[in-house]
Amino acid sequence: MLNSIMENNLFFLTYSNIKEDANKKSRLLGNIILITTVVLCVIDIILLEVLSTILSKTHIFSNISKVFIN
Repeated sequence: MLNSIMENNLFFLTYSNIKEDANKKSRLLGNIILITTVVLCVIDIILLEVLSTILSKTHIFSNISKVFIN
């Protein structure tokens, strides 16, 4: 009887440790995904600004924009 109770307690302790470890890993993975998304968005914005600046300085793009504006 005592052995059975100890085995059950050990099972629940092991299960709760595994569950807690999985929750920590899940939160870590979520944080990594969030940080990666933010970094990629910032890089995208910077690249769009650089591309916009380059295209606005080129002669071809300025002529095309004049046609669309007029």
